[in-house]
Amino acid sequence: VKLIYNGFIKPKKEIGISSDNLKKKLGIKKNTFVFLVLANLIPYKNHKLVIEAVDSLRKIVKKEFKVIFLGSGKDAYKKFLKNLIKEKKIEKYFIFKNKTKNIQTFLQITNVGISSSLEEGLSNSLIEFISEGITTIATNVGGNSEITNNRNGFLIENNNKKQLTKAMEVLLYDRKLLKNKSIESKKDSKKFNLGQMVKNHTILYKKIINS
Repeated sequence: VKLIYNGFIKPKKEIGISSDNLKKKLGIKKNTFVFLVLANLIPYKNHKLVIEAVDSLRKIVKKEFKVIFLGSGKDAYKKFLKNLIKEKKIEKYFIFKNKTKNIQTFLQITNVGISSSLEEGLSNSLIEFISEGITTIATNVGGNSEITNNRNGFLIENNNKKQLTKAMEVLLYDRKLLKNKSIESKKDSKKFNLGQMVKNHTILYKKIINS
């Protein structure tokens, strides 16, 4: 078995929409801290964990923050999530946006990326986050540990609300730690470079041909 990581192509920024304009359009104040969950609305992506963590977080922090769920899926699951948020009376913390090809501007306004999945392969969303130098919080499932670690973010136990809440709280308040982890994210993103992926495929093919 030969492992070759996905190569990431940085998408172009959407023309005519700046980071400040997007925040304004979404009703987010300029200095509000933003968590982004970049995942389709599918149950195994476990958005429910993020909702439960926010319900705990809002009781212990005073800083303004928002969580953006960016992705599309079945209406029934979206309705379930929105009803859960409504039950907990935490609507003001959440924004739902449909799947878009123009994610670059959303990444520009993101402070922390979250992957709360119950299962994963190699998460493209985590690769997209670290390629922008965004600190990540990810559950330790599938290949997440090959992208997120406790140097560039927080790797938490699967479906652990307490650990997710704590990681979100720490990053909300410790800007120095957030910056340091962001720098490490950018460094680690180099192994998911498109050129390196092409090079590794070429080496593999030549090896097979020569054998």
